[in-house]
Amino acid sequence: MQSAVTLLILCLLMAVSCYLAGLVPLIIPLSQQKIRLISVFGTGILISTALLVIIPEGVDTLYSTTDTSPRAKVGLTLLAGFLVMYLVDKLPAVSLASENGSFLPLSFDMSTSRFSNTENPPLSPSSPPPTSSMHQHDSVKSTSVGLVIHALADGIALGASVATENSALEAIIFLAIMVHKAPAAFGLAAVVLQAGGVSRAKKTLAIFSLSAPVGAILTYLVITILGSSDTALIQWWTAILLIFSGGTFLYVAVHVMQESGNANSLAELLVSVGGMLVPLLTMFMPDD
Repeated sequence: MQSAVTLLILCLLMAVSCYLAGLVPLIIPLSQQKIRLISVFGTGILISTALLVIIPEGVDTLYSTTDTSPRAKVGLTLLAGFLVMYLVDKLPAVSLASENGSFLPLSFDMSTSRFSNTENPPLSPSSPPPTSSMHQHDSVKSTSVGLVIHALADGIALGASVATENSALEAIIFLAIMVHKAPAAFGLAAVVLQAGGVSRAKKTLAIFSLSAPVGAILTYLVITILGSSDTALIQWWTAILLIFSGGTFLYVAVHVMQESGNANSLAELLVSVGGMLVPLLTMFMPDD
């Protein structure tokens, strides 16, 4: 009962905070430099959380179930999480490219919260779109769907962590999700605003803000319902979903690092390293 209440509180905080962050570009635009620093910090937390917190916790939980072949399951589950996010990221672009011939679809760079492609310079609020409005609409739609699916994967990590009843794990995963969802919500609202207006931006933002809480609640329900009174089964599902979400975190972190390139300043380097060190705080937190 306590874990369910904790999950509902975290989901409420996550939904409200994400929505408010996305409203910022509709009211007061932030500079690209500030958005980039937030994203760099979030990327550092993402990759460190996956490597230091989520995957080790999932592996430890899986081994505690006395699984006969945990090693194979760890590798396959990690690959599944990574592969799902890879397909979510690439398939819309491949589909658009095949439908529009030589058209190169725009991609959303979470590090700068804007669209770009290999032939045209990145969009800015004052510059005209390099493609037709229909192509831009398709690109915005694909990007929105991809970010919503990733947010669902974030929710899987949160729901599984709450099922472990490990307060340190819950806290660091919640922090990792919030730090990288804030600039993503900001950027998503900004580009949808440019392509579809305020009303559409608010609707898209609402869906994005609710997707992670929905994923978290569904994951928690799946774990508790399938496990029922079988503690070992609950632990097994929790472990698998944690490792799966670790794979999704790794893909997103690597993808954002590739999109943003190397740190362009000492400040960005220090901020990214600082983000990677934040999950170390879990070592000083109680397990329950």
